[in-house]
Amino acid sequence: MAKPPGSPPSLMDKLRGVVPTSPEQPEQVEKPRSNPELVTFLQEGGHLLNINPHIVYYPFCGTDISPEIAFPNSQIIYADNNASCVTTMTDDSRDIHEESATSWAPEKPIDFLLLSNPGDGVPIDTPLQALAENGFVACTKYHGVAERIYSNPKFILLGVVRKDQQETYQLDNESLADYFTPVSDDESWQNSTPERFEMSYSDAKTIIDELYPEEAPAGIFETYTKLLETAADQAGEEAKNLPFLSYTINEKKYQLKKLPKKKTLGTNLLIFQKKATETSE
Repeated sequence: MAKPPGSPPSLMDKLRGVVPTSPEQPEQVEKPRSNPELVTFLQEGGHLLNINPHIVYYPFCGTDISPEIAFPNSQIIYADNNASCVTTMTDDSRDIHEESATSWAPEKPIDFLLLSNPGDGVPIDTPLQALAENGFVACTKYHGVAERIYSNPKFILLGVVRKDQQETYQLDNESLADYFTPVSDDESWQNSTPERFEMSYSDAKTIIDELYPEEAPAGIFETYTKLLETAADQAGEEAKNLPFLSYTINEKKYQLKKLPKKKTLGTNLLIFQKKATETSE
């Protein structure tokens, strides 16, 4: 559906560098730009893991040139199916391709893949297949990219590049499964930091105290988990695609968000490595 004239840019518009205009005006695209935070994360991740890529592939790039700032000595290959973005990115030295990265990939062996914002639900199999064995993938949690790669047996998570309170970048390579594992009891829930569409312990307690004014039949975690299961049964197949579930009792509706993970990803950068194929002697 076309946006009405004068409507503000959407998040995806901003990420891709596209500025909506009125129907009478051509689509405007910003100049190529880098994301300073992403550049720093890439540089720090490369330093912490001793990664010096020869060829970097950045599909779904929009007008983002962060990898060429982060890795000035590497060959960068860009791909995007937005013609305006490609025109804006084109110059004598930049290797940019107007292609759909869901089906096209460079023929050259890629040793570093950046998946920053491919889009919600966009397939990433082709870029992953183009990556050479022992090559690296850098991504964030957005659009479920991190979870999809983590669940792929061909990849191993090396670590998460984080910025601590002293503004120092560190590589967290301990208990990495906790980034993808929901809290499992009251204590781990109380110690967690919920992200968007995740339920905080205090908000869950407020709901349960209202539902059970005398005393909850079990702890907050166990009681809330059962509420989630009931709400999921009511929602059916749609439950897995919803940001939260609705639970109705005594004509009052509650919004039940999913449980948070034991460790929070936030805007931090994850770095995976593609495993080498095992050959039998």
